[in-house]
Amino acid sequence: MRDIAQSSAVASSLTEAQVELGWNIILLCEVAFLLDAREVHRFRRTLVRRFAKRFNAAAKCTISSSSSPTIPLHNHWRALGDAYYVLHLPCHYGSALYAKQEGATLHLPLPPGIDFGPSFKDVLLTLLEFAADQDCSCLRLYWPKNSAGLADIKRIVANLHWIGGRIARNEDRDALMDTASTDDLLAGDEELLILEFDC
Repeated sequence: MRDIAQSSAVASSLTEAQVELGWNIILLCEVAFLLDAREVHRFRRTLVRRFAKRFNAAAKCTISSSSSPTIPLHNHWRALGDAYYVLHLPCHYGSALYAKQEGATLHLPLPPGIDFGPSFKDVLLTLLEFAADQDCSCLRLYWPKNSAGLADIKRIVANLHWIGGRIARNEDRDALMDTASTDDLLAGDEELLILEFDC
């Protein structure tokens, strides 16, 4: 769903199937950060509440910080996306990939077990081009540390400096324990390797 916080007139013209598809895309993107799959229903309720606050603030033309998590956004993957995307790269990967744009950053959490094999360089160039087309200045890939393609990651990490990439820090979960709500603690990035590229 592009431009999530559009007016209610646009939202009311969507069919029920389009709204359901939009919510599924959002959930499939955001659930990549869920730490315990058994909490998916609670996580979905939290996500719906955050979007409802954003919609209400947009309808009132006010800016509300209540649609953000209660913790500082040191890693902006926690922020709601301004736009969500379904990406399909049939030459490189058989399933859909889900991404979100937050400001000038495109966040792409990769599914567990993903393995691009030797074509990762082509995939990266395609993703960087897509991010640039969306006026993003940064692409962040969230690669599961237990992924089958970890051998590719080790090779890529060794060459990050010449492809304009870097490893981004994971958030300090211990520091969040005193300030975060229990709903905020449902998600985390400690099981992900974060690769950041300038577009």
